[in-house]
Amino acid sequence: MFAFAAGLASAMITSGAMVGCTQKVKRDDQHADNERHPAIENIHVLSPDLISGGQPDGAIAYDELAEMGIRTVIGVDATPPDKAQADLRGIRVIHIPIGYDGINEERAEQLAHAIRTAERPIYVHCHHGKHRGPAALCVGAIMSGDLSTADALEHLKVSGTSPNYPGLWRGVDRAKPMSAAEFTKPVELPEEADPGDFAQAMAQIDQLNELLWLCAKNDFQTPEHHPDLVPTAIAGQIHNLLRVLAVDQRVDEEGLWFKEAMDESVMLAGQLETYIDNGEIDLANEALVAMNESCVTCHDGSRNE
Repeated sequence: MFAFAAGLASAMITSGAMVGCTQKVKRDDQHADNERHPAIENIHVLSPDLISGGQPDGAIAYDELAEMGIRTVIGVDATPPDKAQADLRGIRVIHIPIGYDGINEERAEQLAHAIRTAERPIYVHCHHGKHRGPAALCVGAIMSGDLSTADALEHLKVSGTSPNYPGLWRGVDRAKPMSAAEFTKPVELPEEADPGDFAQAMAQIDQLNELLWLCAKNDFQTPEHHPDLVPTAIAGQIHNLLRVLAVDQRVDEEGLWFKEAMDESVMLAGQLETYIDNGEIDLANEALVAMNESCVTCHDGSRNE
């Protein structure tokens, strides 16, 4: 599966069909951008007014966004952009969370409307700025008519978007420009999207965890009898969901012990995702076991309260 995904990504990069705007985008020196703005990781300029990167965290990062002239921040991570910091600098925030497995039709339309209507320059971010953020920006920009598929796929390559997330690559490759009539349809662009039901998210984590154990039995490669499973993407989804739950109001209501347990699970899930992505099988197995033990401890403590 990984070989297939890598081949798919390579084919996309070299032979993506040109759609939408055919004008070549002008990219600034990426290294210079990151050196000038060290509080934000993985800044990549798609065009002078469309930029992707990592999550801005705190006052210094938002100062840097203001220095860059950013007028709108679109967060596609599980956690929303920091509205308080943005408001202080006159920056609008929009929250359109997506997963590692791809971008559904509703989210794609939201991204297109945001790119088409929000004040520019626009900064689109995920957690680290390598995978979901660049893909979301590219889907929105293709659908808004700002970008060709070929240039979009090149932006994923430059941003370091991993072929281990084929759903993101497919989403960009299949995106098509929307018609003028489609942009007349009202679309909600929330400042903070509803994260959904706590129990439902926990159930989803349980389901994803079972699938990840199937992959673990195959050294975190896609099992032959489950060709649809991408281990890195599954681990990323678990990490994403846990990060959302860790800041849920219920965590504070349960008490300090619950918050500490959730924070530990988030940390272990992040390590697990990194180890799988790096092919560090032994460390990934250890992290998976530790994450599951942390979850069991948390569940037991919650039931005993």
